[in-house]
Amino acid sequence: LFANSPVLTEHGVIAHAITPPNCEGERITLSVDAITNAKKIIFIVKGENKAIIMRRVLEGDEQLDTLPAKLYKNAKGAVTWFIDSSAATKLAIKLEKR
Repeated sequence: LFANSPVLTEHGVIAHAITPPNCEGERITLSVDAITNAKKIIFIVKGENKAIIMRRVLEGDEQLDTLPAKLYKNAKGAVTWFIDSSAATKLAIKLEKR
């Protein structure tokens, strides 16, 4: 899912064929409904280049249309985050280490 994509507000489907910004060719992505209704959602986040995005997702007040990873807040199932230490460097919240 990509920011400001019209598929973020489409309901009643499981997946979409989309052309990502600045990319050639289509990709298949699950719909917001499919993801939020899943029994389990797993995010895997790695790298220092993701640190600011992680802060925006977990601590910011942006909405789903500008930051699709915010869909985790509407999840009906369990949400698990695997975040490496580099991607967590900008977070103010304490993370549980496992």
